[in-house]
Amino acid sequence: MNGAPLLETARQATFSIAAVDARHGVAGCATASRYVAVASLVLHAAADAGVVITQSVADRNHGVRGLQLLADGASPHHVLHTILADDDRTPLRQVAVMDSRGAAAHVSGAQCTPIVAAHEDSGVVALGNMLASDEVPAAMVAAYHRVYSAAGPVSPQRRRAHSMAEALIAALRAGEAAGGDRRGKQAAGILVVAAGAGYGGRDDRAVDLRVDDHPAPVDELNRIFGVFVENQHREFEK
Repeated sequence: MNGAPLLETARQATFSIAAVDARHGVAGCATASRYVAVASLVLHAAADAGVVITQSVADRNHGVRGLQLLADGASPHHVLHTILADDDRTPLRQVAVMDSRGAAAHVSGAQCTPIVAAHEDSGVVALGNMLASDEVPAAMVAAYHRVYSAAGPVSPQRRRAHSMAEALIAALRAGEAAGGDRRGKQAAGILVVAAGAGYGGRDDRAVDLRVDDHPAPVDELNRIFGVFVENQHREFEK
């Protein structure tokens, strides 16, 4: 580690998005970064709770604890306050929380590496650090809304989850087009949950895909998602 302090080497320059469709009971999140296996750290979601994104200096415990607090009925603002209250690295954290009704709260610590930005709209929030442009989050939210709408009749959970996943990937593409991580590309991932929408209807993980190390991770994630959806159609919608 060449004597470098942990607080510096542990940073993940990342841009991410969280979304909740309360009407249809679907929630999801996606992330991309010049950091290997970034999704394994950043993305946390549960159908009965909502979404937690933890990045800059990620802490998986924030995701686990945050989802439990949401499931117990805590507001996103209360969740943020609680998980960061006794955290001595709070200035280095960038965290977003959304509950299953679509309410959101987010924070970017004062020591997150610039450019730091966030953008929140109805049912969706995007944020990033060490960005090439402060337009990245807004571009992501706009792209998400162009693809996904909660309007229309209630449809099967799996189809809704796939539609949200498509929109989240579109958001990652827009984030890259707006500059993305200023260091480049390496990893991306997506997680979408809905009650009973997982494999065999036994859990809530409707879409859980990762690209951990690739020169074009968002493009590869999109390709894998296409293969995944085709397989799902063959297996469950014959």
